[in-house]
Amino acid sequence: MSEAMKKTAAEMRLLPDLRRMRVGAVLHRVMRVIDPFIEHDDRHRVFDRLFELFMQEGVEVLTDATRAELGLAARDGEGWTEPKLRIYDAIRLQKMLETIKFTIPPKP
Repeated sequence: MSEAMKKTAAEMRLLPDLRRMRVGAVLHRVMRVIDPFIEHDDRHRVFDRLFELFMQEGVEVLTDATRAELGLAARDGEGWTEPKLRIYDAIRLQKMLETIKFTIPPKP
């Protein structure tokens, strides 16, 4: 098999760059919110810096619909899932039931 045929689809650019698409979608939302607070001359510089940051750090919006499609637990209004709440409730209960150890200093 030739070297050209060994390349993956991503290497041959047959697949879209999902990271770039997702960063663009998030950045579009962010820029719509902050645009009124940015000087006209600074918009491109702010956009470029945020784009670079998001590409380096990775950013993605995971909507409730996407979570459902992936079979992930739903989040409540504060972003917690039921399994995560159960874990933290168990930890909190365990801490509350632990014996409190204290020492009384001897009298002088």
